[in-house]
Amino acid sequence: MPTPPAAHFDCDPIRRRLLGAGVLLAAAGWSGLSPSAAHALAVEAWPESAFRARDVVTALNELGANTVADSNELILKTPDVAENGGAVAIEIASRLREPHSIAVLVDRNPVPMVLQTHFPPGVEHFLAIRIKMAESSKVRLLAFSGGRVLQVQREVRVTLGGCG
Repeated sequence: MPTPPAAHFDCDPIRRRLLGAGVLLAAAGWSGLSPSAAHALAVEAWPESAFRARDVVTALNELGANTVADSNELILKTPDVAENGGAVAIEIASRLREPHSIAVLVDRNPVPMVLQTHFPPGVEHFLAIRIKMAESSKVRLLAFSGGRVLQVQREVRVTLGGCG
């Protein structure tokens, strides 16, 4: 019996857009924001060019993150070693008080931009998600708040890639 071809993992920008919209709609539901208002917010602020960038420098420029400051107000929990790059569990939290948006980038992914979403007023600033990582890389959490761009980053070693 022939063996089926290996599954191909695609770091698809459309999939990322749907996941980001789902996170935004869930947050909107918890905060009382109507789904139509949440959708309008998502469409208006969607950084499509950042999701199309093929390197982290271009993605940061497209996000307007030219000047980034390290921050202890952001929390990024990642494993030191991920056995499967196809599903790396990360936790994101923020101690920032004002509403803001966040982005997650993986420096050495074929498409570095992994997530971008907004935290509307009244929503706890916490996410637990799984991301794909092509290889060992730096993972960055950026927060855009009050005209500032803050970041925290961690190095994650991947033993089996998940993006291709």
